[in-house]
Amino acid sequence: MKKADLAVVFSSAIAMAQRDGKLDKKEAQLIQELLDKAKLTLSDVGGLDSKPGAKDPDQAVLALSSVKAKRTYLLTLACVALSDGELADEELSYFAEKAIKLGVGTIDLSNLTFEKAVVTVKRILNEVVGGESKFTGGQLSDIDLL
Repeated sequence: MKKADLAVVFSSAIAMAQRDGKLDKKEAQLIQELLDKAKLTLSDVGGLDSKPGAKDPDQAVLALSSVKAKRTYLLTLACVALSDGELADEELSYFAEKAIKLGVGTIDLSNLTFEKAVVTVKRILNEVVGGESKFTGGQLSDIDLL
């Protein structure tokens, strides 16, 4: 996965957070925490202060470089959707629409906890940015198992 893929993932995460008309403090904190893990800045992804729906990078999402990047995108969206403790109808619709467009499956939000989703995204980001990771060699990461 490339840095450009991660920028698309996080721009989309911000768009997801804004689907319900507001950027919740928990959502903003989560996005910042994951950006830090990915060694990206808010300016790399266009910032947090934009109008809802303004940064929906549809074409860029469809052009993500790998299945792993697309699945990371879906899992990151799930984290954001779950971060405020509630799933607004707008968030569920947005998530389902993106999963179908990518053609790589979806994540059953009813079986996914916020904590598990965040831990998995952080592991993936460690792998991508070359941080310490439990996964080495040919061993599959969690995202490959979803």
